[in-house]
Amino acid sequence: MDVTFIDHTSDMGGAEHNLLNLATTLKLLGVRPRVLTTPGGGLVARLAAREIPVEFFALPERTRFVGREQLGSGLVRLVAERLPDLAGAVRDLRRALTAKPVDIVQTNSLKAHVLGSLAAWGTGVPVVWHLQDLVTERGNGRPLLELMAALVQPRIVCISGAVRADLGPRLAARATVIPNGIDDGAIRARLSGQDVRAAFGIPPGVPLVGIVAHLIPWKGHRHLLAALARLGETFPTLHCLVVGGEILQWAGQQQALEKEARRLGVHGRVIFTGLRDDVPDLIAALDVLVLASENEPFGLVLLEAMALGKPLVATRGGGVPEIVRDGETGTLVPVADPAALAAALARYLEDPRLRQQTGEAGRALVARRFGLQQMAAGFLSLYKAIALGP
Repeated sequence: MDVTFIDHTSDMGGAEHNLLNLATTLKLLGVRPRVLTTPGGGLVARLAAREIPVEFFALPERTRFVGREQLGSGLVRLVAERLPDLAGAVRDLRRALTAKPVDIVQTNSLKAHVLGSLAAWGTGVPVVWHLQDLVTERGNGRPLLELMAALVQPRIVCISGAVRADLGPRLAARATVIPNGIDDGAIRARLSGQDVRAAFGIPPGVPLVGIVAHLIPWKGHRHLLAALARLGETFPTLHCLVVGGEILQWAGQQQALEKEARRLGVHGRVIFTGLRDDVPDLIAALDVLVLASENEPFGLVLLEAMALGKPLVATRGGGVPEIVRDGETGTLVPVADPAALAAALARYLEDPRLRQQTGEAGRALVARRFGLQQMAAGFLSLYKAIALGP
C-alpha cells in the first residue's frame, strides 16, 4: 500500500515527530510511505536516515507561518493576498500525487488538510486527515475544514477525544480517535541527569523542573515563571529548563519571557536552552516535567516524560486529562493558575518517594496504553477498511 503524507512544514514540532514515528512504524508493517513537505527543517534529515522518500513543494514562509489567530473575519482577504502562494503549493502537490501510485493521501496539519484536499480533489485518491489540533482554539478553522470535507469526503483521525469533540457534529461524524503513541523502548537518555546538570552549570542536588514546548504564548511559559516566583522562598535553589525555540510568527518570545523572568526575580534560575535534539537527555535530568498549555490537543512530550519515569504537572485542558491520570501518573491543575501549579510542584519536590512512585506508574501506563505499535495498528486497520470501500 502506497501512502503519501503531506505536511506544510518540515520544522520539528509535535505533529512532525508524530509523522516521523508513524511513517517509520508503518514501513515496518509493509506500507510504502512517502512524505511531501517544504524544505529546510529537521524532519527532512530524519526521514532520509530512515530511508523514507521525501519530496518538496513550495510554500513561502509568509504563508507557511500564518497563525490560526489570523483566521476569522479576515479570512477572505488573507486568502486573496496569499492566493499565488496557495495555488503554487496545490499545483506542486497535485503534480506529485499524479506522478506516482498513491493509494491514500494523509495530511498532517491544518494547512496540509486544506492544501492536500485541494490537490487530491478529483483524483479519486482517498484522503485521511490526521487531526492534531483543537480547530476552534486560537482562531476558528472549522468552517474552512467543513468546506474541504465537502470536496473530498475525508476520513478523519483525531489524536484525542477532545480534538474530536471540538470538530462539531458534521466533522465529528466522519472522525475516529487514535491516540498518539511512542516507542517507549527507544526513549532513552544518553547522558545521566548529573551530566546534563553539569553542562548547564546546575549544582548536584539542586531541584530542577522543566517545560518542553515551542516559545508561543498559549504554551503557558509565563504561568510557569509565575509559579517559580511563588516557590522561591521554599525552594531558593530551584532551577528550570525551558526547552524549545521560537517560530516565525512569534519571534521575540524568548526576549519577552526573559524580561518577565527578570521582573519576577527568577531569571538567574531559568535556563532557555533553545531547540534541542537531545530532549530525552534533558527530561531525564528533571525532577518534574511541566505542561502549562492553555488547552493542549494532546501533548506528546507527556508520553516521553512518562516513558522516562518522570512525574507530570499539567494543565487540565484539551486532551491532557486523557493522558495524565490525576494523582497516579501526575497532577492536573487548572489552566493559567500559577498558585495551583506551584502547589503541585511543591508536593513532588518535597517528596522523592512520591516522585518515584508517580514516575513508575507513568512508565507502566505508556507501555500499556500509548505504544507506537498500537497507534500504527489503528491506522493500518483504517487503511484496510478504506481499501475495501463502502
